[in-house]
Amino acid sequence: MKIKYNLDAFINNLDKNRRIICIGIGKYFDNFLFEMKELGIENRIKMIVDNDSAKWGMVKKCNLLNLEIMAPQKMLQEISSEDVILITTAYYSDIINQLDTLPELMKQECYVSYFLIAEKKDRYRSGISVPEKFKITKSKLISSKIHYCWFGGKEIPDRNKAWMESWKRHCPEFDIIQWNENNYDIAKSIYMKQAYIKKEWAFVSDYARLDIIYNEGGIYLDTDVELLKPLDSFLYQDAFCGFENQNFVNFGLGYGAIRKNKIIGEILALYDQIEFVQSDGTYNKTTCPVYQTKILQKFGLQCNGEYQIAGGMVVYPEKVFCGLSPHSFRLIKDISQTYSIHHFAASWLEEDALKRKENVIDFLQKGIN
Repeated sequence: MKIKYNLDAFINNLDKNRRIICIGIGKYFDNFLFEMKELGIENRIKMIVDNDSAKWGMVKKCNLLNLEIMAPQKMLQEISSEDVILITTAYYSDIINQLDTLPELMKQECYVSYFLIAEKKDRYRSGISVPEKFKITKSKLISSKIHYCWFGGKEIPDRNKAWMESWKRHCPEFDIIQWNENNYDIAKSIYMKQAYIKKEWAFVSDYARLDIIYNEGGIYLDTDVELLKPLDSFLYQDAFCGFENQNFVNFGLGYGAIRKNKIIGEILALYDQIEFVQSDGTYNKTTCPVYQTKILQKFGLQCNGEYQIAGGMVVYPEKVFCGLSPHSFRLIKDISQTYSIHHFAASWLEEDALKRKENVIDFLQKGIN
């Protein structure tokens, strides 16, 4: 097959009225239709294919069309050379390997929905404007401290140490403070204590990073953050954070505030109402951006990835603190307005999420176009 990940080429096929064959029916399929709704994809779908025999014969309603979900063998009987294959499943690498064994599809053009969405989102994040000056006040408000957490007692990995060296390089006048179980009370929160007992270190840090800045003031960075520029300009405001993607902020990218900031206080109060170990014994692994964004929305945050001030907290576009795309894991092309890179080391991610990240990087590094 001719594997392509270029969004413009895909749109060009739509302009030529070529029909789409979607392989995989589920969340990825629905998400693609939602993310690309302006293209009117529903009206271009010729057939839907899935490997799950339990779904064969079922009907999926796409706008005005009722499409039968069919087996791959049936697709081979009805496909034409002008049809375009669109893989709409998280298991795209497995599907590609499967389709590559079929000589009938040797010259067929094929796209992967995940990469088309990633390219669209990367374009969006690159195009959002950033103010020329970041200073809000004439005098410095946030103290020149960089805080980070390291729980569990293991050695910090060498790659993280290398990224952390950039903190000293770009912020030589800052005090850099490590917080761990020896100098921080993890029992002050039920949520945090439960996460600590279960050795879920990232969720311990989710609470600790809030509590530390609330009581100490300064800037917090995750250990997988690499600085590209000094952070001094961000000290001239009450509080700041950044979007990780269009819909969510993430304080782990780097955030800062004066002591007793009201927004941080409200997020802490939200955590104090929940527990990490739920009543059924399962773990509450809701990621911290969900809680952080929820509270900021109360203060007027618009989830559009754009520069704004919500409740006195300055929220910066993705390109400022998230130079590496959370979608394609590619570095933004123009880093002139980028102050840090979040490397998504993600040691806390579930195995399937880590595999997805590795697959994305692997496919893009192959340079398949």
